[in-house]
Amino acid sequence: MKNAFYEACRDITDTEYISFDKQNECPLHFHGQAVFFIVERGEYSVTVKGKTETLKKDEVAFCDSFDDYAISALTEDALSSLVTVPNRHLKAFEAHKNGRCFADNFIKDRSATRLFRDLMEIMRACGTNNSYLLSGLYASLLGLCEEIVPLEERKDSENRDFMRKVLFFLQQHMTENITLTFVATSVGYSKNYFSNLFQRCFNTDFRIFLRRMRLNYADYLINQGMPVLSAALNSGFQSLATFYRGYRQEFGNTPSQSGQ
Repeated sequence: MKNAFYEACRDITDTEYISFDKQNECPLHFHGQAVFFIVERGEYSVTVKGKTETLKKDEVAFCDSFDDYAISALTEDALSSLVTVPNRHLKAFEAHKNGRCFADNFIKDRSATRLFRDLMEIMRACGTNNSYLLSGLYASLLGLCEEIVPLEERKDSENRDFMRKVLFFLQQHMTENITLTFVATSVGYSKNYFSNLFQRCFNTDFRIFLRRMRLNYADYLINQGMPVLSAALNSGFQSLATFYRGYRQEFGNTPSQSGQ
């Protein structure tokens, strides 16, 4: 996950995100929600878990929970559709996978991708108002993915389990005045072992990662219309000066400029 950032607000709010016929692009990042991406027109470069593929019309990329991924349009006319599966719809599927992962994240066989398109077209037609129908479509997308791409034993299962445990805990407690020692003890590790394993899994220091989570969540709240002071406090910052300094370092501008 080198240089990938954790999109905390995606998991904390756990909202639906469905984007049809847009030039969907994003830098390298990850979150708990699963993602389905299909090219409508033009070409895209898609990277999932360090593997990069060029995708053309009707080809599909799938990002499992906590897979790091990036999407970049290669042609000016590129359009795509992207659907995220909220965490609340993934619990049964995660239990079914039982620690396994998909053998590949790219599907280019047109006979297979046509089925994904059919499901996403139904989703396009119904929108996000019918939650019961959406739940069934999410399950169908996940089940279809397993039908086409086999599940295999995950080679990094210990690291992935650690990441899930830590990220789940931080989602619940990041706004509190927590320390590395407190988090390590809470998830069942010694301080030193936790620190070393965290660095290896997330490629950054725990304190930097936690600050970045809080800053990204604060930025989300500001862009939703929350006053800067409230956003800082609701994201876990104890000092407004610390928040402003960190915000400028992370985003290159001030919170007021971001919320304009």
